[in-house]
Amino acid sequence: MQIWVIDPEEASPDEIDKSAIFPSRHSYFLTINFFNLGQFPIVTLPSSTKKFYGKFQRQNGFWEVVLEWKRSYLTVGIGGQPISFQHRFIYEASLTFYWEPTEGPYDGTEIFCVGPMMMTILIKEPCAPHRALFMTRNSIRITSDAFYTTGHVMVYSNNRPPKGYLVFSNAALLDDGIILHMEDGLFWRSYETRFLEIREELPNIGVRGIIQRTTCLDDHPLQEVVDFGKVLFWTDYDLFIGGGRITSRRAGGTYKELLYQAPQDEIILTAAFGSDPNTVGILCTSTWNYHPILLILNFQTRQTHFSSFLSSEVSPENMPWGNLHMRFYESAKETLLLWNQTVLWYSFRDNNQWGMLNVPGFPSLASAVPPGESIHEVMLDQKWNLIVKMTNNQMFFCKFGVTELVWLEYWVRGGIPASLHTDQKNQVILVTEQYLGEYIHFELNPFPLKLETMGSMIDMTHHNCPYITFKHSMNNYGYHLDKGQKLLFWAQVVYPEGKGVNIQVLRSKAELLKFELSNDFEFIHKVFMVNMTIKIKQKMDYTLSENYTFDMDQSQGVVRVELVPNLIANRCDLPKKRVSVLPSKNKRILVLRFQFLKRAWQIITSFFPKRATSSK
Repeated sequence: MQIWVIDPEEASPDEIDKSAIFPSRHSYFLTINFFNLGQFPIVTLPSSTKKFYGKFQRQNGFWEVVLEWKRSYLTVGIGGQPISFQHRFIYEASLTFYWEPTEGPYDGTEIFCVGPMMMTILIKEPCAPHRALFMTRNSIRITSDAFYTTGHVMVYSNNRPPKGYLVFSNAALLDDGIILHMEDGLFWRSYETRFLEIREELPNIGVRGIIQRTTCLDDHPLQEVVDFGKVLFWTDYDLFIGGGRITSRRAGGTYKELLYQAPQDEIILTAAFGSDPNTVGILCTSTWNYHPILLILNFQTRQTHFSSFLSSEVSPENMPWGNLHMRFYESAKETLLLWNQTVLWYSFRDNNQWGMLNVPGFPSLASAVPPGESIHEVMLDQKWNLIVKMTNNQMFFCKFGVTELVWLEYWVRGGIPASLHTDQKNQVILVTEQYLGEYIHFELNPFPLKLETMGSMIDMTHHNCPYITFKHSMNNYGYHLDKGQKLLFWAQVVYPEGKGVNIQVLRSKAELLKFELSNDFEFIHKVFMVNMTIKIKQKMDYTLSENYTFDMDQSQGVVRVELVPNLIANRCDLPKKRVSVLPSKNKRILVLRFQFLKRAWQIITSFFPKRATSSK
């Protein structure tokens, strides 16, 4: 990997497109100057704590970093030192490199996959952001190079449909093909054959919904030993989970695994992967009395419990009705959004705070837009900016954890099919498809989210952030903690006098680990600074154990930790890394009884001849 510094206003076009082989003349001298001042890049991988440092090639004007990777894509983080040249600093970034073929030409009968009444849907692979499906009422497009190029998704089929096209309502993007939801069945289209197939691994009748995991778990410390699953699909009574490939050997050689079977007097409304990677949320209701109930299922332990979300204080007129969508967000506590066409409900931190997200002055989101328009998409980016897009392309914004939405100006006019997308730099983009004469034009429309949100809140002082800065050192996704080991972290928040901001340490399975928190306070010129030190160690004391094996089994697991300020507003900045996992290493110390050791010694010595002894 070759890395050099560019100035976007002076860079060459191939540098902007990331297709340059060598630096341009301006970039060459810019990189040399930064290098002379002590600048060097640090490359990190999401799944590793190891850092890679490049070797500077002065004659070429770039750093060279050598990495080994076996997958078809590689995501890296590139950071620099806090060094300034001409009052400019290096911008940190995350990039994905990929080596995948794009959709090539077809040589047989083609059937367009379209639906005249279908809303725009954008489906991305969470671990491979360069691979995505863009479904509109006109076509389905696929990209394998982060939308630099796209191709129409078509299928071969032995039976041509009467209307001349196939109507799909949703899809899931796997490593080896696409699962398409058509009417009430699931069909398979592999990248290799492109045939529309009925597979025994997929139900082809009674399917009510399908959803793909939105969080990448490639960097999870347990991803090599735990199959977290990638796709959920359900009927009225059965919920299934599937892996990343149709050829997966999970569940005894079949792709799907039955997770949950509803009683005869209940039906499944919708489902989603939970805040904990091991859990799924299932929204059910009884057939005789409509009242949605949220069930949380751990598919590793097979244990279930009912969430308090929507369990009380919900009036019949505010009950979630219609076509429901649910999404959990990665958090130490159960955190989710639930929406239909008109209303958006939230539940934060194990339902300690819940309600409806609304625009001030309007009873629902649908009432804030022209009649007939409804909620189309709900998106959360890496910096916890929540965007709600309506069917007329009107958008609303709030920081995740805030309950008041603000208006955003139209970026794409109503009537144009559009979907929200975030690229590798966390830039919000509206993906659109427009007719230009007889041709369909595909376009990416970058949306300056920070500028637009600041402009929308220019006269709203209640959206001002209560703190100045907030940061912490828990920047890796996972940390291993073995017996006798300790972990040390810090967090810092700076805020004006009188705001009363402090740092919250949210955690799951707190009984496994012991947390020691200490705070230091500083006060300078009406500005407070709180520095928190967090010491973590295992709570179990094995020296007092009467049953070592049992106690060791009970003290192993994964603890999710989240660091957040207690006060937040729409103008606040939050770190990208908010949740880390602390799994204990699965190391077992075998304690052998004396009788076993004695018998083992007898077996070993039986293989050797005894020494001759004197008759005396």
